[in-house]
Amino acid sequence: MTVHTDAFARPHAPIPRTARRSRGRVWRGAAAAVLVIAILGVMIGSVTIPLETIGQVMGAHVFGSPAVTDPVHDQIIWDVRVPRVLAGVLVGTALAVTGVVIQAVVRNPLGDHYVIGVTPGASLGAVAAIVLGAGLSRFGVAAAAFAGALAAFAGIVALARRGRGWHRT
Repeated sequence: MTVHTDAFARPHAPIPRTARRSRGRVWRGAAAAVLVIAILGVMIGSVTIPLETIGQVMGAHVFGSPAVTDPVHDQIIWDVRVPRVLAGVLVGTALAVTGVVIQAVVRNPLGDHYVIGVTPGASLGAVAAIVLGAGLSRFGVAAAAFAGALAAFAGIVALARRGRGWHRT
C-alpha cells in the first residue's frame, strides 16, 4: 500500500455518475448566478433602467436590430455599465485562476499571493516606478507592479527548486 503525503498526489478513482451530474448542476447554477448578477449590474445604478430597455440596447449593438429611442439610456448601458460589468467578471475570473495556479504550484491549498511574496513584489515594483519617475506614463505603475510580482514569483520558484522544494503541509 502506497502512502502519499501530498494532497495532490492521491490516486485517481473514477468519478461516480451522480457526482458528475452534481458537478454539472453546480456549474450551470454558477453560470446562471453570474448572468443574473451581470444583468442586475447593468440595470441598477444612479439611473435604474428597465430590463426591456437593456434588451433593446443590447439587441441594437450586438445583433443590429432597430435602434433604441432614448440615446441617454443607450449611452449609459453600452458605454458605462456593460464595460464595467464585463471588467468585473473578467477580473474576478482572473483572480480565481491565479489563486488556483498559486495553490497548484506550491502544492498547498493554503498558498496565496501574500504568503509566497507576490504582493510585496508588486508593491516594490510600483514604489520603484513612482520614485524613479516611470509612473508618469499611463500604465507605468501598473506595468511595474506586474513586473515586480512576476519577478518575486520567479525568484521564489527558483529558490524552491534550488533547495528541497516546497514544504508540503
